[in-house]
Amino acid sequence: MYVTKYSRKDGIVKACLNQVFTMTQISRAEAHHNRGAILLANEEYKKALIELNKAISIDPLEATFRHTRAWALWRLKQTDQALDEMKFAINLSSDSNLLNSLGSFHYMLGEYDEALRIFSKAISKAGCSQDAALYLRKRGSAFFALDQTDFAILDLNKAIEINPSDAINYRERAEVFQKLNRLNDAINDCSRALIGVKDDPRIFHRRAECYFAQGKLGQALEDAQAAINIDDQYSEAHLLMGKILFADGQVSIAMQFFVTAFSLDERCADAYLNLSLCFDLLKSPKEAHQYARKAAAIDPRYKKYTSEPVRQTLIPADVIQRVQMFKANVHELYPELTDDTI
Repeated sequence: MYVTKYSRKDGIVKACLNQVFTMTQISRAEAHHNRGAILLANEEYKKALIELNKAISIDPLEATFRHTRAWALWRLKQTDQALDEMKFAINLSSDSNLLNSLGSFHYMLGEYDEALRIFSKAISKAGCSQDAALYLRKRGSAFFALDQTDFAILDLNKAIEINPSDAINYRERAEVFQKLNRLNDAINDCSRALIGVKDDPRIFHRRAECYFAQGKLGQALEDAQAAINIDDQYSEAHLLMGKILFADGQVSIAMQFFVTAFSLDERCADAYLNLSLCFDLLKSPKEAHQYARKAAAIDPRYKKYTSEPVRQTLIPADVIQRVQMFKANVHELYPELTDDTI
């Protein structure tokens, strides 16, 4: 029998060919993954998943591919599969960012204790890197969600110490300070955040809320308007603008902002209630009651405000005095609001 003999040179050639084939396969997998990542960023989640499945069929043990597919599954609301995929990726790699993503999933599910545990593991892996600042901020958010504000402040302080140039750290700490009624601290953090990020309407909105709580209506009005200028679809900013104008006695103008607020968010019970208060001040009891009922239908906690005497307790005396300067015929100004079908 004739046996073919391979020289050492033949073996080297074969090895090189195998390596080229392997590299070609890896290149194909990466190409599918990169296309999937772009589609994911463009919110084309189903198409992204198809590309990511192809990448993983070629290289099933690449943690990055699994990580990206987990996010595609999450965006498609396939929650259990997303969690399983992320855990699989974590078993393949020690990358702390994978733990961060898994912690984020649990946080978004409202599973704050589990998010805390996972963010803590990510922090331990990250050491004192810039990534650690991100994970500390996220763990701080989980502490805040659990009403553990002292721990939230500690984590956000550490995040700022590691990365003092990240405006989001200040924005998040401002929220905690606001809840603790440390309004000046919250305002200072918002101002520091705005040095780095000038186009985030949430920062202007939070600072406006703090100024409003301090009775500084002019500054509150300026910041609320800035938030609307950045994002005119921001319903909470319109709601706040209405509250500020209402407190200043400019009821007719405030009404326009309350109407915009619930037109942008039809579930905004607070906007309906505040509109009801406007009608009370403008002596239109029928419309006031209708809007109070609308608020109660959205949120049962507002049911008590279907009673006019109870609603009156929400209107400060100084507002009533200011309103006397703004006489208006509401039925002429806002005929669409006085329709019996409201």
